[in-house]
Amino acid sequence: MNKTCTKCGETKPLGCFSLKSIDNPNRGYLPECRECKRKRNSEYDARNRDKRIKYAREYHARNRDKLKEYGKKYWNAHREEQNKKARERWSERKKAYSETKKEWRENNPKKRMGYRLSHDYEMTLEDYNGLIFKQGGKCANKLCDQEHSDKTKLHVDHDHKTGLVRGLLCRNCNTALGMAKDNANRLLGLAAYLTDNILSDVGEVKEVAND
Repeated sequence: MNKTCTKCGETKPLGCFSLKSIDNPNRGYLPECRECKRKRNSEYDARNRDKRIKYAREYHARNRDKLKEYGKKYWNAHREEQNKKARERWSERKKAYSETKKEWRENNPKKRMGYRLSHDYEMTLEDYNGLIFKQGGKCANKLCDQEHSDKTKLHVDHDHKTGLVRGLLCRNCNTALGMAKDNANRLLGLAAYLTDNILSDVGEVKEVAND
């Protein structure tokens, strides 16, 4: 069955028209099609943006509890449907989102690093560069000769109890310190063990000469 829109004059299927009342379908359909109705609403909103925003805020303030209860009931009644739609939307956008995120990371390495430093350690990129200069461009471990570069960036080392930044370490030193749980005695014990004993290729213990 078709119906002619009073706005655009086109004859369209009834599915292109909205019901006058969802609760009482017998009242029939609106005279204008959904496309014309959306266009008219958009034009009205553009002309009366401030008025619409003010009305919406006032209405929400007056009916906060009512709207909250309605939203809760609607969600419970359409939970599976809404979850399905959300999964479908994410499935459609996931690839594009990943590509956009990857492109942004590649094009904004300094911004990305600045965000991470600020979020994780409450420090700026200038603070990070200042530590690199202070350490002579090398790992804070004085017995490590690993230098800072674009490919081998130094990692921020911080006290896990206080959150305070202690310095910048290379990846290996930072990992070793983390695995040792910041236990200096454990690290000293391992250093003594490694100094006293080294396994040869055939599993024999070699004595290490102390200089």
